[in-house]
Amino acid sequence: MTMLKTAIALAAIAIPAVTLAHTPVDVPYETRGDCEAQMAQDNIFHARDKVQQGKYDNVGDAMQDMHEHFWCEQNPDDGFWYMLRTPF
Repeated sequence: MTMLKTAIALAAIAIPAVTLAHTPVDVPYETRGDCEAQMAQDNIFHARDKVQQGKYDNVGDAMQDMHEHFWCEQNPDDGFWYMLRTPF
């Protein structure tokens, strides 16, 4: 649980621009599938945005980078799934 709280806290303060554009990491999901479906939608949005900004040559590379930074994890205290991310 400590790792989950730490990851959520880091995600909330690490990169405000990404946090604002991305679904908030403190949103609870009933199932892992719900969390991963939202994460996939966000990934597509961000990948296209990053290509338009010239940060990546193609959507696939941008999606891979986002995929390496975001994941879903279940909180054992409340049973809900949360989207977590590592700082960029």
